[in-house]
Amino acid sequence: AEAWGLATVLVGVVAALGIWGDGGGPVGGGLEFLSTLLFGRLGVVVPLMVGAAGILVIISVTRPFVGRIVAGALIATVAVSGMVHLARGNKLVSVPLHKLQVRGGIGGALVGRPVSELVGTWVTWSLLVLLLLLGVMVLTHTSVRRVGGWIRDGASAAMEFFRGLTAR
Repeated sequence: AEAWGLATVLVGVVAALGIWGDGGGPVGGGLEFLSTLLFGRLGVVVPLMVGAAGILVIISVTRPFVGRIVAGALIATVAVSGMVHLARGNKLVSVPLHKLQVRGGIGGALVGRPVSELVGTWVTWSLLVLLLLLGVMVLTHTSVRRVGGWIRDGASAAMEFFRGLTAR
């Protein structure tokens, strides 16, 4: 397992050289193309995500949680790419690839455009925010019950605050 983790970290390093600099050769350039194709402008975070996943595989204590963490990070990244796609013009999925790469990539276009055509832009933004929150919940292993408790506690504190403001 450590060898797979090390190989994943090396892929993250080559991706970083290709995305953040002019290094990495044709493999780094290919990883840059692939990451911007999938996630558009968010392709810059792909080396960090790949490297972090590799490190989590190397560390034996965190190994059982790698799948959940990577899934949560991917869900959150796709949600943010959809937001970027909507914010940058909500182009059709069929536009030339270079136009998608400067927006939210194919992932953002496949999430943002069809949903916005079905339910409208504002509802799509709301759904993407909920998808982002879901990704963060999966990433951090936070239950819906715990979030509900936080909302209830926050609402209770806000009510007490407003009661204190209106009390004479």
